[in-house]
Amino acid sequence: MALERQEVELLAELAAEIEMQRRPVWHFAQWLRAEVECHDATAEEPAGALLSSFHAWCDRKALARVNATAFGRLLGSVGIGRRKRGKGRVVRVGCKLRVASPRDRSAADIQFERWLAERCDRSDPTSRINATELFRQFEQFIADCDVSEGDRMTQTAFGRRLSALGIGTIRAGAAGRVDRVGIRLKDGRQIACVNADNGTGDLFAAAP
Repeated sequence: MALERQEVELLAELAAEIEMQRRPVWHFAQWLRAEVECHDATAEEPAGALLSSFHAWCDRKALARVNATAFGRLLGSVGIGRRKRGKGRVVRVGCKLRVASPRDRSAADIQFERWLAERCDRSDPTSRINATELFRQFEQFIADCDVSEGDRMTQTAFGRRLSALGIGTIRAGAAGRVDRVGIRLKDGRQIACVNADNGTGDLFAAAP
């Protein structure tokens, strides 16, 4: 009889553990340990970048997402404060997203970072470009690099990567057009300079 009671107690503990793992707070704690550094009290990270990272983590684990309000409460519950910066930008204080090691980065991530560095200019926060056109240009870059279909980034993943970097969206007109703000494509001369600096040769003719 004593053994049966012990088994029942163990099963109850297991059931409680399983139920806990279904809750958003459990998912949040796992993400926080895996993806975020919280050692520097002065560190700042855009609130949108943290939410995008958490949603991407949930997608990889096939877990349900939480909305921005619930996510903000979870951050506050562990002492990650909220602060407003210029132009309504909101950052979270006391945390920083971890930088993935090279072995953890996919081919799609590597090509995205290369495209961003070689083809895009983020120096003007007021610059803007049509979101669909930006993705089309990225796809062309990937095609020129002869990246296999399996290693290519979807438009949804592409948008999330941009949002994680603080490159937001804005509605432009009544036709449903969406622009990305804080980014523009470099012109031919700028691209030629980047290629020369990288030692890749003048792959694109400089503008006359």
